[in-house]
Amino acid sequence: PVELIKTALTGSQSAALLALIARFDQEYYWVEHEICQHIDPKLQALFLEKFIQAAQHSKDLGNFFSVFTILGALDTPRVRRLKPAWAYISRDARRMYDRLLPLTSPDRNMKHYRSSWKRVSSRFCRLAFLPLVLKDLQFLADGNKKSIDGLVNFERLRLMARHARGIADGAAR
Repeated sequence: PVELIKTALTGSQSAALLALIARFDQEYYWVEHEICQHIDPKLQALFLEKFIQAAQHSKDLGNFFSVFTILGALDTPRVRRLKPAWAYISRDARRMYDRLLPLTSPDRNMKHYRSSWKRVSSRFCRLAFLPLVLKDLQFLADGNKKSIDGLVNFERLRLMARHARGIADGAAR
């Protein structure tokens, strides 16, 4: 939580935060590569279905980091252009994909993601989508005055700490 707050307040990123960002990129490009490396549309469709299932399992387990990574990779131009492969995926996989897509919608401040985050069972460790966490912390930092009447605005810091702690508590379960 301290690293997240420090990033929101100063803009500097820690080595751990940079490693997490690099992990997102690595997973994203891996998913895209695994699908696009095959020439046969039926084999591409098989990989599309497996990654859609992996995204659903990730959501069920509260790993929203991987859900966004996989769905982001499935939405790249290279993968979207594979029209024959998309035509081969089963109806069930297509329905599953269509049910997952609203999670990534920015409508109403990521309402679907936020409600899914709250619904995940407390017995699972939850892994948040990092860019949204940083955006929320940045909003709290920028949306509240640093000082009031020349005194440090501790309420601003408390709000940021509460948000970061909520994310960390979800990850610690």
